[in-house]
Amino acid sequence: SVLAMFRRAAVSAKAAASGAGHSELSIALSEEKNVHEAAVKLIAAKTDASVYSYKWARGESNRAIQDVFLKLCGLTSVWSEAQSEFVHKYKEYRGGLKEVLHEERGIDEVRKQQATCASRLTKLKKQVDIARRKNDTSKLDSLMPELKTVLCSLVCCMMSCFYTSDCSTVLGILLHS
Repeated sequence: SVLAMFRRAAVSAKAAASGAGHSELSIALSEEKNVHEAAVKLIAAKTDASVYSYKWARGESNRAIQDVFLKLCGLTSVWSEAQSEFVHKYKEYRGGLKEVLHEERGIDEVRKQQATCASRLTKLKKQVDIARRKNDTSKLDSLMPELKTVLCSLVCCMMSCFYTSDCSTVLGILLHS
């Protein structure tokens, strides 16, 4: 529907504006929230309908109608319990998706730090090469503390992204330096 399209666009724009990225996952979480809310409303509506149907049937003189709606009320109760369990598990599933989104954003931050460190390392490597060619030991001595700091930062990034594919990029930079 048009309303759902606008809602998705708003979620996507919010994710993009925050700089967090992962708009598709944000939209999926929003849609999953809608599914959860709809399921909760469906359970309540079905229970209410069953109760009112039973109240109506109790006022009828036909005993068969009363029995049928009593049994239908019992079935609805069993159905509601099953659906409530589903809603509970669905909420846990949504929690897992939220954790994935949170971790993805954390990985994005580590990747940014990694790129910054790699850039600083490349710059420092060029400065060290120049200082070596000029045989400028004082410049080399002044670059070493910064080089040590950048390498430590890069190792920290590498440890943070150990389970990502980008770790090989960091390792490659370290090995070729």
